[in-house]
Amino acid sequence: MKIVLSLLLAISFGFAQSNLTSKNLTDKNLTEINSTKEINSTLEENVTIEEFNDIFKSIQPTLNFAIMIDKKKLYKFVPSIINSITTYFLSKGVEFSYEVFDINDDLTLITNKYQTIFYITTDKKSLQNLTTYSANFYIPTFNLNELDIFSPNLFFGGIDFKLQVRTLSKYLADPKAVAITDKNLFLSNQLLKIEQNDLNVSITNYYYPNIPYWKLNNKYVFLNTSTPHTTKILGDITYHNINTKLQFSTQINYSPLMINLTQPDDVRKLLIANSIIDIPSDLRVYNELLNSDIKYNWLNYSLNTLANKAYKLSQGDEDSLLDDFNLYMFNNQVIYKAKLYQIINRGFKSIQ
Repeated sequence: MKIVLSLLLAISFGFAQSNLTSKNLTDKNLTEINSTKEINSTLEENVTIEEFNDIFKSIQPTLNFAIMIDKKKLYKFVPSIINSITTYFLSKGVEFSYEVFDINDDLTLITNKYQTIFYITTDKKSLQNLTTYSANFYIPTFNLNELDIFSPNLFFGGIDFKLQVRTLSKYLADPKAVAITDKNLFLSNQLLKIEQNDLNVSITNYYYPNIPYWKLNNKYVFLNTSTPHTTKILGDITYHNINTKLQFSTQINYSPLMINLTQPDDVRKLLIANSIIDIPSDLRVYNELLNSDIKYNWLNYSLNTLANKAYKLSQGDEDSLLDDFNLYMFNNQVIYKAKLYQIINRGFKSIQ
């Protein structure tokens, strides 16, 4: 086990040095990519793909898997994604081998070689094509309630933002509310649709930064904005002496940046929904060793829950319980919990 860990650390370190240095990414940058703004804005970037060593072969692997990533859109996150998946299998003490492929590589050739595939994409249309293959695909970027698709070989781990919005709405005591949205942020607009369609509330939306702050007085406010924008809005609400009833936000703002970039008065009325709840202590240690954040990064957390399922299936266990996270899978979707938090004494404190 120690040998495997040493090998993987060396491989991961070499991988990070060759790629992250060229992108001027430091450990601090790796932490800050937890910001949903950066994750989503990166999806729109036209990034040059560089060559790197994306194969790891164990001497006696008991688990073989492939990782398919949209390298053009998600290049920045390739090291974090790989480390997140491999740290889970390291924590289980299994020998494994893997290869990394681009999302546009020949899927037939890949499925001829691998029956376990972690498939990281933001393209919903590509998922239907996966149903025609015999391999199992683990998809962390979508929740099944966002899709009109079901297949026994597709496993989804996306965060349930509908559940988070509904959990927040329990504190909503008014038939009207305000939403503030990042116009060019995909997740931000998805959250707005949920609030408009799933709640029995009339939602008035303003797109950042065009916010008439005086209209937020005595209102419940949904903050669908990225963390940097959210902290700016909260600071402006305090500066303009605006008295909102409560402010709500989902996983999009469960980030240490919310603590670092705000003052206590700014977050006094803020409730944040979070689904990253139960993380095994040994898994957290492995993630820290490989610079992979699982505490705040919902994509890494989703990948780990799916790795839990893939590991169980590799052991012949088809039970729906994801025992390492106290979660379970229903209809091939990880069923998340949602807890509400406030920022108190420079930390996230559960109020449930």
